[in-house]
Amino acid sequence: MGVSDDYDDKRDIAIQLLLQKKVLAICPIHTDEIIGGQSEVFDAYKIAAFAYKKGEYPQFEDQREFTDYLKEIYDEFADCECGICGSAF
Repeated sequence: MGVSDDYDDKRDIAIQLLLQKKVLAICPIHTDEIIGGQSEVFDAYKIAAFAYKKGEYPQFEDQREFTDYLKEIYDEFADCECGICGSAF
């Protein structure tokens, strides 16, 4: 697995966790657009920390790396509205 694949896999995991915890959302009209959600990112940090300690995410070198990915993704999408229709959740 290359560096790019590893990075993409970790981003995908972070995105899925943020979506699952409703920190981010999918535009209800354009399902390929990620927009800001309704929950606080700190909820996702707590879940990630707990899950990492249980060994659920061995892709990450440590808990800090995992939360850094969550922060990166959150910062990228949290204030976004749909780039197509302007919808914000």
